Amino acid sequence: MIKNEMVFSFANWKSMHMIFPFLVLILGGGLLLIAGFYGNNTVATYLGGGILILFFGMFYFIFSIKMKVNEIGIGYFSIFKTAFINWNDVKTIGGNIATRYSNLETDLKDLNKVSIWGQKFLFISTEENAHVNWGQKISTKLIYFHFRPELLDLITYCHEHTTTH
Repeated sequence: MIKNEMVFSFANWKSMHMIFPFLVLILGGGLLLIAGFYGNNTVATYLGGGILILFFGMFYFIFSIKMKVNEIGIGYFSIFKTAFINWNDVKTIGGNIATRYSNLETDLKDLNKVSIWGQKFLFISTEENAHVNWGQKISTKLIYFHFRPELLDLITYCHEHTTTH
């Protein structure tokens, strides 16, 4: 049983699908800003500054979303939305790999394998045999987040040890 509440970020910093876009935004915006400053190019300065502001806004929004796991259930907390699912209500724990063109449901054991094709997600649902579609909203019936092996172990443990079937 979990003694305290565990808090983690919705996004996974270790995922190359998070690192690469942020790195491109930081480097691109920084280089444009520097080039605009030293070249007296107002457009490049504003563009570089705008890209950096976009980066910090995305960074703040994505990493301000928190997930909380305790002996009662799992919760999603963002600036705009809050959702909580009790472990007794969980019917499906699943995983998928979201790519640009499709959403592949996969076995939970396969999520541990490295995938360059898409972002890996875990989802928890109150519906039997639930399927997650690209762009589906988080609600009190469905919570999903970026996959991490330690979180899969924690969620599986919590669900098995706190539910009454």
